[in-house]
Amino acid sequence: MPPTTNRHLTMPHLCSLFLLLILTFLSACSSSRYYYQDDVAATYSGDWVVPHQVIQWSGKPQLLLDLPKGSYRITAEGRRKASTWEAFYEYDERVVVRDDGPTSLPLPQSPSGYALNFTVYDTERSYRFIASVQVPVRDLNGQMLPLTDERGTPILKPYVYSGTEIEVPRECVVRYYDRQFGAAPPPTSDRDPVFNADRKVARTTRLKAGEKILLRDEGLYLFQYEASGRYGRYIRCVDDAFPKLTRAKDLLETIRYITLNDEYKRLQNASHPKEALDAFWLSRTDDKARARLLIRTFYSRVEYANRRFTDYKPGWKTDRGLIYLIFGEPDEVYLDGESEVWVYDATQRRDTVRFRFERVFQQYLLKRSSGLKRAWDTEIYEWRKGKF
Repeated sequence: MPPTTNRHLTMPHLCSLFLLLILTFLSACSSSRYYYQDDVAATYSGDWVVPHQVIQWSGKPQLLLDLPKGSYRITAEGRRKASTWEAFYEYDERVVVRDDGPTSLPLPQSPSGYALNFTVYDTERSYRFIASVQVPVRDLNGQMLPLTDERGTPILKPYVYSGTEIEVPRECVVRYYDRQFGAAPPPTSDRDPVFNADRKVARTTRLKAGEKILLRDEGLYLFQYEASGRYGRYIRCVDDAFPKLTRAKDLLETIRYITLNDEYKRLQNASHPKEALDAFWLSRTDDKARARLLIRTFYSRVEYANRRFTDYKPGWKTDRGLIYLIFGEPDEVYLDGESEVWVYDATQRRDTVRFRFERVFQQYLLKRSSGLKRAWDTEIYEWRKGKF
């Protein structure tokens, strides 16, 4: 008769089981599902972008959405940070827009501020737009300042065209910067491009409530209650072609990431920069049709980044613009209140890669790491070989 087996769990067995549970939990947390919302990669697919801005009116926050006439379903979830990010506000309504002008969504106030994730569904065209905004506990130095143009229409985009007149609802200071802001450093760099509002201010203008200012010169205008600190409302004044780039010097600047140092200097010093730029793209491949596809893909990404990610500098120069330009649309996107995580699936030449962007003031800054070098180098190589 075979010996019987003791089925009771001994202390070593319990310890092993407990360790297994901990490892399982940690594994789950390290996966992309650790974040507090389902995959929202659809937010960066397609060309539909809904201009929006959180403003404070009569002491209460509002989310303004620039929607064309049509039928929509708008959902929103507010999350505030306690021990973890917890949901405390939900909104789900069907909205019919019959007139021009922004659609207003009243928002609750919270003593600690919160992150608002919202989705706009165009029920007629089956479009979907997803975004996350920060609703601070109070208006920090004009960050929620409701600005209007010469027609009295609220300005919701982070940029306006040269010749736009802006009216301010209360006394404020406008600081103008005429300098060019550099493109974001590569993801392996140890430099974080945090905006310093106190450096190289070209001029400062003080406005009274109801006064207007004409934005004629291209560059950055920072609207603030007080002329100090990083907070305020960024408005870039751009040429009529923006978010497209049409000037040769601007087009050349965008390819800095995929050029060698000497190569880039030669392009910058070329007597005919447009022809030099065309020659660069044609040298990526022997196939002219393929070269045209490379150009079309690259500069459509530049345009989308400008439309979607512009803050104090053009969108393609921001951290999110940097990754979108080189890697394209992310396969997965997760929001967790103060950050976004973009996931790119593995390819034949690299493993799955994740990029985390943390909200700092009004910017999303990439969490840079030397561990991103292989993925970055691989994508740059693909572009240089015309195999994006």
